[in-house]
Amino acid sequence: MARTNVVIAHRHPIVLEGLSMVLGALADFKIVASCEDTPSCIEAISNLAPDIAIVDPAMPECAELLVFSSHASQNRLPESHSTHVIIFGSSEDCALVLEAGPPTCSIILTDTEPEALVGFLSSNGCEVLFAA
Repeated sequence: MARTNVVIAHRHPIVLEGLSMVLGALADFKIVASCEDTPSCIEAISNLAPDIAIVDPAMPECAELLVFSSHASQNRLPESHSTHVIIFGSSEDCALVLEAGPPTCSIILTDTEPEALVGFLSSNGCEVLFAA
């Protein structure tokens, strides 16, 4: 079975480490990059073309990443990327993403249980995952 390549981008190192530990312990996922800022996340997505990018919506310049992913998903970039961006944040931060317009990404709240997070990432089926 093919592994899902993942880029994680979060401004808090403890969250980067926690997500890496949770997903890295599973055979289905391979963490290909951990980024603490938006420019390095965009670079990692461009260079590594991961299957999933888990992103903190409160990172400075996160709007650039959402525009980048939107253009990529609509094949408006020279190179076609198929990275699915997943916003991983508080309900307040995710609400700002939703207010900006229809998301071109999925949303997972930070208070989601690890098992639900892994299940969502494995199925990658719905748009918004609310905590149980």
